[in-house]
Amino acid sequence: MFANEPIINKLFLLLAIFFLTILSIIFIENYFDRFYTLRYQQSIRNQEQKQKLEFLFKENLLHIHLAFKTFPTISHPQQLSNTHSIIREKVGMCIDLLRILDQGGEFTNSSAVNLPANNEKIEIITYWNDEYTGNIPEVRELIPAIYDLQALASKIVGVLRSSLEAQRDVEENLMQTTNFYLKQADSHFTRIYETEQKIAFDIQKNVVQLNNTSVNVLDRYNKLKYLSLLVFSLFAGIVTY
Repeated sequence: MFANEPIINKLFLLLAIFFLTILSIIFIENYFDRFYTLRYQQSIRNQEQKQKLEFLFKENLLHIHLAFKTFPTISHPQQLSNTHSIIREKVGMCIDLLRILDQGGEFTNSSAVNLPANNEKIEIITYWNDEYTGNIPEVRELIPAIYDLQALASKIVGVLRSSLEAQRDVEENLMQTTNFYLKQADSHFTRIYETEQKIAFDIQKNVVQLNNTSVNVLDRYNKLKYLSLLVFSLFAGIVTY
């Protein structure tokens, strides 16, 4: 009975257009969320994790540099052993960080805090190799440079150990050798810092580009959504007329 009424049929048609409009907007929103918005948000977060790893690498590199600066002032075998241990530990952390920056992975960072519950804060930093931003070639170049620092530290320790263990002043020729190795280390540090700055710049550039792209994609999505609303509204108006 109602199916034969033209006005009823038109009302059902308008209702169908309304539901079609809602479904189209939901589909468009879900499509952009799945393939664009979430992807860029994950990539941005991933690059921010990469920034944390690069910052930790720079922090450990500074610790190594400070340890090298203490070699000329060391006057006891235990000091020499402690300094060498610090350098080995920080070198190991730098190598781990560089490998994660290059290949992806997890790094557990622990830092001292003054809290009633505990005295240490543990943070797990996860970075995966991003296919959209790619690798930074300079990261791999730093790995042998860091190992070179460890080798220089071992040479300096070998030069100083015998004199310190005998509790006598370091001979002039041994001090000259030590200074020679320290100058080599300074040259290595200069090159490493230059490369590290290039890596930090590239990571920051990726973060900025991803943020800009995410904003542009969101803008396109909003335009498409409002355009679909306008089209279906016009269609509904024409049918109603």
